[in-house]
Amino acid sequence: MTPLLGNALEQLNHRVNVSTGGGHPLDVSVKKTILKWLHEQGEELSSSEISTWAKENGWLDKHAEELGELAERIGSGARVQIQYKDRLTENFFTDLLSKSKSDQS
Repeated sequence: MTPLLGNALEQLNHRVNVSTGGGHPLDVSVKKTILKWLHEQGEELSSSEISTWAKENGWLDKHAEELGELAERIGSGARVQIQYKDRLTENFFTDLLSKSKSDQS
């Protein structure tokens, strides 16, 4: 797992209700926004890698599998609709890139 993917998933874990699998519409928008951005950054979004990470970080198996499937769909270029597009600021992504670059050093 790349530092960028790992850091983004950690941030996702802090921003959604993990116990419900991030099923609330606001949480769904955050999940889709982060995963779409990762895809745009050239990150490989593997269902098995992401679902394994989610299970190891407190997600129920069912929700972890759903997250992995969503990631792989987005990673393969599937179009997603994001209902609440303003849930994350541009600084969120800038800070994520900065932290990930420093983690690589």
